[in-house]
Amino acid sequence: MINSTKNYRTLVELASDGFIIYDLEGKIIDFNESACHFIGYAADELRQLRLTQLFFEEEIKERPIYFEGLQKGKETIDIRRIKRKDGSGFFAEIRSKMLEDGSIMALARDITERRNAEEELRLSEERWKFAWEGSNDGIWDWDIKSRKVYVSVRGKEIFGYSADDEFDHYDVWRKRLHPDDTEAVLAKFKEHFEGRTPFYIAEHRALCKDGNYKWVLVKGKVVTWTPDGTPARMIGSHSDISERKTAEQALHLSNERFSMIGKTINDAVFDWDLETNKIWWNESHYTLFGFDPEKPIPTQVAWLEKIHPDDRHLLSKTYDPDPVSNRQSWSQQIRFLRHDGTFGTLFHRSVALFNEEKRPVRLMGAFTDITGVKAAEEKLKKNYDQLQAIANLTEAVSRATNLPDIYELALDALTRTIGADRASVLLFDANDVMRFKASRGLSDEYRSHTEGHTPWSKGEKDAQPILVTNVEAEPSLAGLLNVITDEGIAALGFIPLVFNQQLLGKFMIYYNHCHEFGEEEIRLLNTIAREVAFAIAETQSQIALLASEQRYRDVINNVKEVLFQTDKNANFLFLNPAWAEITGYEVNDSIGHSITEFIYIEDLQHFLHAFEAVIDRKVDACKQNIRIKTNSGTIRWFEINKRLNLDETGKSIGTTGTLNDITERKIAEEAIVNTTRQLRQLAAHLQEVREEERTMIAREIHDELGQQLTVIKMDLSWLTERIMTDQPLVNDKLNGVSALLDNVIRTVRRLSSELHPSLLDDLGLVATIDWHLHDFENRSGIKTEFSEPEEEPHLPPPVKTGLYRIFQESLTNVLRHAQATAVKISLTNHDGQIALTISDNGKGFDSALVYGKKTLGLLSMKERTMLMGGEYTVLSRPGEGTTVIVTLNEQNQQQLANDAGRVNFN
Repeated sequence: MINSTKNYRTLVELASDGFIIYDLEGKIIDFNESACHFIGYAADELRQLRLTQLFFEEEIKERPIYFEGLQKGKETIDIRRIKRKDGSGFFAEIRSKMLEDGSIMALARDITERRNAEEELRLSEERWKFAWEGSNDGIWDWDIKSRKVYVSVRGKEIFGYSADDEFDHYDVWRKRLHPDDTEAVLAKFKEHFEGRTPFYIAEHRALCKDGNYKWVLVKGKVVTWTPDGTPARMIGSHSDISERKTAEQALHLSNERFSMIGKTINDAVFDWDLETNKIWWNESHYTLFGFDPEKPIPTQVAWLEKIHPDDRHLLSKTYDPDPVSNRQSWSQQIRFLRHDGTFGTLFHRSVALFNEEKRPVRLMGAFTDITGVKAAEEKLKKNYDQLQAIANLTEAVSRATNLPDIYELALDALTRTIGADRASVLLFDANDVMRFKASRGLSDEYRSHTEGHTPWSKGEKDAQPILVTNVEAEPSLAGLLNVITDEGIAALGFIPLVFNQQLLGKFMIYYNHCHEFGEEEIRLLNTIAREVAFAIAETQSQIALLASEQRYRDVINNVKEVLFQTDKNANFLFLNPAWAEITGYEVNDSIGHSITEFIYIEDLQHFLHAFEAVIDRKVDACKQNIRIKTNSGTIRWFEINKRLNLDETGKSIGTTGTLNDITERKIAEEAIVNTTRQLRQLAAHLQEVREEERTMIAREIHDELGQQLTVIKMDLSWLTERIMTDQPLVNDKLNGVSALLDNVIRTVRRLSSELHPSLLDDLGLVATIDWHLHDFENRSGIKTEFSEPEEEPHLPPPVKTGLYRIFQESLTNVLRHAQATAVKISLTNHDGQIALTISDNGKGFDSALVYGKKTLGLLSMKERTMLMGGEYTVLSRPGEGTTVIVTLNEQNQQQLANDAGRVNFN
């Protein structure tokens, strides 16, 4: 199992996806290195963050994290923007699942590049759809704000560039202008941007890839304006007129007419002599208007018949130059009749020549067929309007706060943007039945007959739109055909609403006539479906989250311990009702006041020290016991737990914590302490009584019994000297009695010494230990070694007795249990710190096992040490011997003895 866990951890660390585990409060529990790499935090930094700090605050508020599905055991997939440490963001696909222990595992994959690629692809498709790459002219699209210029392949070829060459910025185009033409070109741009000309038209020289200049005719028009009237987007074309310019220059020397014709050689050109009323047309003119070049030039009336009736008045103004205004050129768009009977669009330009009397004598001009450009403009405008509608829908649904508003926004988009005659929104209910949530233009009878019908089950993983051009030709609708046709529906579409690979429902569009669904329309339907599904899912999540928040709020309001938040100055920002129940202070009256106002004065500095340590980030959290004065004047004990709060920049803003009433526990603890103190005083008293009894018994044995035995010994010696006999039996008996009496005397001395060695009172602790070691070595055969201090420690008699008893008990343990061959004792006194150490080379023992038993000897020595205000330590391992260390502070011994009421510590 351990190897499996290590292998799993290794795989997680090697994964390229970010891996984070967090609890329902947002506390980050675990993560892998990829998570640190993605968001730019070190591991120690990431452990200090909460989950919400990894997202942008405004996005979390608009779209909070969804937990309800996770708590039901479901895996969720979400697209969110994650905030890096440096404040930048990136899009990530987040897969989340709740683990068995209640924590949540999230896998995050960076999809920023994918999102950018999708957006770029969409814009690319929009730009190039109106342009035909087979055109002889170059097509360009200029995003004025970003200064990006998109040029067709033919447009690049005109200047000698290939499709792969960089050619996409206004500055690149600007540098390619001929210096002599730059001012005039920019002036024409200005005229068009200010609305003085409907089109931008300019002829200028441009630098080619080979270093030569080429003449081009550039036409364009602003198609998108910002709300403040600033041009935002411009499209147009450019054509190579180098040959025409060359011809113009040649013709200019011989004939002014051919020079003027050369200027417009690519268009339908005319030259009208107003004095003779003669008109000259080029061949393009015949082709454009469908006249036969073999026949005489059509009359002005015949030519005007080719112009749309509503536009003829525009030309009448052109052909009646006003000498007063001295206007020399005109331009406008007019509609004309094409060969197929449809109307196209011409761009007409005219130039008038005046004589010395300022009377117009000549009118020259050209017509350019811009039908294709107009169609492209209209299509582009339609696409733009649709995209604008989608953008408006996205913005609107993001602001919507309830599901009915989202349904209505969806219906508006389907009927206005798509142009459907009717629409409806249906979602699965709790029983997995598809139910109508909103509809427009449908009868109650139709809804009742079709409700529940769906081409997909709720568990469908890859639901695709189903579009029916003609309902009567669709076999799958046979069972509902009468209901559908009675409603007047001829075509319809089923569009699935999918979020995170889960089918939520569908929306339907209906047409009163057979309808062909184009690719653009299908893409638009899918886009609307994604936005609506996302909004529905998010709103459902928010509704669930609000319910969850209410549950949390109920828990907070009913919990028995005080929950609080403070700012960095310790002022209350939040308190739950338990505050009022326990302290008697109203919550609203306490908010804004400092917690220090309620803390008992003796605990204030203790609290402030800990609070400042948290705020200054010296510690992340702190636990301490404080007293608070309640509103009734009583003092209650609280255990306060506080943790640091940080803002999105990582700056300290305050604390969050709990106050747990531990008054009853404190009372019980104090009772235990008092009882323990009393028991120790009793034990000390008993030790004192026992030592006094030992001293008395030792004195009695030494003084009374010892003296009497000595007298008997002396008397026996006297008798032995006077009883002279040759009887061996009598002599042996006398010698045996004498030897026995010697043993009794030695035993009495040993017992007296063990009960209370007189050396301890007469010569001190060092001499007594030394004497006892020699006696111990003689009796046990165990080698002893004593390292004594240079000076006798100045200790009260009870302390000397206590240390001697610990030394005596330790040697007894060595003799009984250690199986040792040598014992080392040291007594040191450095800077008033006294240390007694007893070490043996015996078999040792497992400290954990020994302390688990009733080892009265060890407990007795430890209790003696505590009564002396010292520390008792036993170090031992099996096979490595045992060391007992007792440390005391020499200066505190007399004071401890006095404080204990002269209690004996032995």
